[in-house]
Amino acid sequence: MTRSTKWLRLAAVMASSLVAVGCGTRSASSQAIGPKSTSSKQVVKPTATVPKLSSTRSSVVQSVGLIQVAPPGTGSFGVADYGEEKTCTFRVRNGTRQAVTLVVTEKSCECAGVQMTPDRLGPSDEADVVVSWIPKIDQEVDRDVRVRATVAAKENRRWRLVLEARGRIDPALRLNLPRGELDFGRLSLADLKRGKSLAIEVYTQKDRHRGFTIEASSSSRGLQLSPPKRLDRDRLEALMAVDGYRITITCRDGLPLGRFRETVRLRSSVYPDRDLNVTVFGWLESGAVSVRPEVVNLPERIPIDKGYRCPAVEVTLRGEPDRTLKLVRYRPRFLQVQVAPVQGKKNTWRITVAIPAGEEALRRHVSAKEWEQYLSYGFTDGELVFETNHSLVPVLRIPVPSAQFER
Repeated sequence: MTRSTKWLRLAAVMASSLVAVGCGTRSASSQAIGPKSTSSKQVVKPTATVPKLSSTRSSVVQSVGLIQVAPPGTGSFGVADYGEEKTCTFRVRNGTRQAVTLVVTEKSCECAGVQMTPDRLGPSDEADVVVSWIPKIDQEVDRDVRVRATVAAKENRRWRLVLEARGRIDPALRLNLPRGELDFGRLSLADLKRGKSLAIEVYTQKDRHRGFTIEASSSSRGLQLSPPKRLDRDRLEALMAVDGYRITITCRDGLPLGRFRETVRLRSSVYPDRDLNVTVFGWLESGAVSVRPEVVNLPERIPIDKGYRCPAVEVTLRGEPDRTLKLVRYRPRFLQVQVAPVQGKKNTWRITVAIPAGEEALRRHVSAKEWEQYLSYGFTDGELVFETNHSLVPVLRIPVPSAQFER
């Protein structure tokens, strides 16, 4: 046998061994998502021909990562109505050779919550990961919904596992929104004087809810709501409905300047224990105030142990001297907000917002129930509300975007 032939055979042996280690199949019940991970059945014993592969295989076995034990594959929420909480429990095993702390690194939507018990696992220990889902009214109806949550080891984010559960929305009441949402777009003060309107239709296709009643209210005095008016026969036929109402929403004086996000609450005999909340968007422009940036900038995920300090927001009130700006309320309540005048700039203030570090500091201003919601779902629809002595800007609101906590 020539020297070149020996080298060719040796190369073939090494190539076949590498393929066996790195490309093993992965069953649905044991999804190891760590890089180059493999189960113990897939490990190929080292041969005397390629002794250097021995240490490589050993490190691969130690990097198995997190394993989904039950339910295998995709979980199921079943059928849900708006505001109805559904849960699906997954069993996860620590497939590494060290203790790990489970954290949620990603969720597919704000309607999903994740709780882990326990969140600290030794080697081969298991935990229950409960993924919850509360359908929101802005989700499309009659569609299958897939909710995903990524769980990872805090010590090594490559050890991660994507959990998925499916559900279906079958609401008792349905909404017909213009272009799928209530968005007034850009408004001027003149638009408020004239009154700009959008309408929503609330209806049911279920005969058992024929004759239902409904009431509507607004989070802002700048949104005027008409009394619910029953839909005529032609409109019911077009919606394939048995009963329903039309509600007109009109923008008037009282809306906050800048970007706004208000809520129309619907209380009906169909859902006596909860409201249906419809979000109203818009942007009211005026030369009387400048807010830069227009929202408090937050990352999507905030580490609980480190907290976060947001970039400062600068507010200027124009047109009149000796203006005042006073913080009157804010949410969520654990925010730390400071307002200070900017030296050298008239009627200008710098607003700094921080999220404190540590669970104890966060829980100080919220109830146990609120904290469980924040920890599982994150927080949504936050805002800072200010009062001024400016004739055109009596109230100023700065939105705080949604974010979730990361252990």
